[in-house]
Formats: sequence, C-alpha cells, structure tokens
Amino acid sequence: MSNRNRPPEISPGQKAAPSTDSIRVGRIRYINVDPIYFGLENGLAPSWFKIIPAAPSTLNRMVAEAELDISPVSSGAYVHHTGPRDPDPWLILPDLSISCHGPVMSVLLASRYPIEELDGRKVILTDESGTAVLLLKLIFAIKGIQPQMRTGSIGGISPFDDDPDAVLVIGDSALTGGWNQKYRYLIDLGEVWFALSGLPIVFAVWVVRKTFADAHESRVARVIDLFRQSQKEGQANLDRIITTGTGKLNLPGDQVNAYFQAMEYDLDEKKRQALKTFFNGLYTYKLIEHEAPLLFFG
Repeated sequence: MSNRNRPPEISPGQKAAPSTDSIRVGRIRYINVDPIYFGLENGLAPSWFKIIPAAPSTLNRMVAEAELDISPVSSGAYVHHTGPRDPDPWLILPDLSISCHGPVMSVLLASRYPIEELDGRKVILTDESGTAVLLLKLIFAIKGIQPQMRTGSIGGISPFDDDPDAVLVIGDSALTGGWNQKYRYLIDLGEVWFALSGLPIVFAVWVVRKTFADAHESRVARVIDLFRQSQKEGQANLDRIITTGTGKLNLPGDQVNAYFQAMEYDLDEKKRQALKTFFNGLYTYKLIEHEAPLLFFG
C-alpha cells in the first residue's frame, strides 16, 4: 500500500499546524483502519484532504483542542464531549465505526490470573485508548472486582518497574507483543463484553466538531462520501491490505486475515444500541459524570 498521502505521525503533545484550506482528518496509526483509508491513501484523496495519523488517545486530544476537524475517536472519549455544557460537541458520522462481535484480537488484558482473581492486584492500563480503559473498568465493576489500577505507556513486553499482575494492551502491540511469553492468560475484552451483554462493542466512531460541521456542512458531506468510496476500494483490495499488514507486523497471513475478518466498520442499528448500552453502563457505575446521547451529523 502506498504511503504517499500519509504524513508523519503526530506524537503525544505535538501540535498539528492549522490550515484554512485543508480539512484535517485523523487516522488511527494501527492497521485496523487500513481498509477504510485504502482508497484515500492510494490516489482518491483530493489535495485539501489532509490525513494526520496518531494513536487513538492523541487523536482524541487533537479533536478536543480543535487541531482536527474530522477523526476517528475512542467511544470512551466521545462520552466526554456530548454534555449540555460542551461548547463544541462532537457529532458522529453516520456510517463508520471500529467494532466487533466477540473476539477482536487487538484489545487484550494480558494477565497472570483469571480476570475474576485480579481483585486487589496490580493492573496497568494503556495510555493509548479511551474505550479499552473504560470497557475494562466497566467489566471490573460489573464483576465486582477492584484491582489496583494505574495508567502507563505500554510499548512492549519489556519489564515494568512495578511488575504488574496484568496489563491492558491494544492495537498492533497486542497482535505482535508476544504477551503469552510472560502472561498465562490473554483475555480478549471484545469476547468478555459479548459474553456479558450479547452485543458488539464499538471501540471507535468518526466524529466532526459541531462548529466545523455548521460552517462546512457540504464539505463534511463530501468527506463522508470519500470515506465510503475509500472503504469500498479497501474491501476490493483486502488481499493487498493483508499482505501489507503481514509485512508490517511480521505475522502469518492467516492471522492478519482473521484479524480483519473480526473487524466491522459500519454503524448499523445494533451497533448504535450497543453504544447506548455501553454508555448507560458507564453512567450506572459512575465511570462517567453524565449520560451520553448519540449526536449525529446530518
């Protein structure tokens, strides 16, 4: 896959330069969104479509600080930008998500113990995601488990200073980190959530800031159309995407193929209901301060 339209990744804390001409569009730096951006990164993107790749938590911050106009964001970050006092709420684009029914493979709790035995034990939470952290906290709350949790940077399986009993890891690192070398249990949070709720989990949605949408309604509609075209090209070239992912992550092709087969990118009515159930659970267990309605563009 060509990277000619993919600029250097934004690091945490780094600012994206504003532009009066471009629409600044975020891109999760992991391979899970390759099918959505395939067309855009292979000639479909117009000159005004500026793609900015970064980790999910960085994209969340950049949208909040108006450094991005449209971006995928963690569902767990979206809930903090829908309140009645938010001056610039986030509006969900109607057709896009990163979701799964059951195992997702890239959101793992690597643990020395079964999840039910982590009460009082040390758990490190990734600092790269909003959804995975809140999902794990909700699972703990539902099961009545109270571990000692802290957030940290998780780049790989290298030793941690406090030797945690479990580590929440996401993205490409979850796929390639060799976590089973150190931890007996690799607990897939998508699978746990499905067992608890019978619903998919929506890890990310694409949003636009309301102030930007109000000022550029037709341009936002054009971006949505470009995403549809780009994803269609991605699905038609999934074999190429799998080959690229295999080389990038140094994983067997059948494992990368299974990963993409687990991914779902639409936002149908069942996934919208799943979002509501997830948000209601977070509110019920006091993991968020206010209820989170689904606000859509258009």
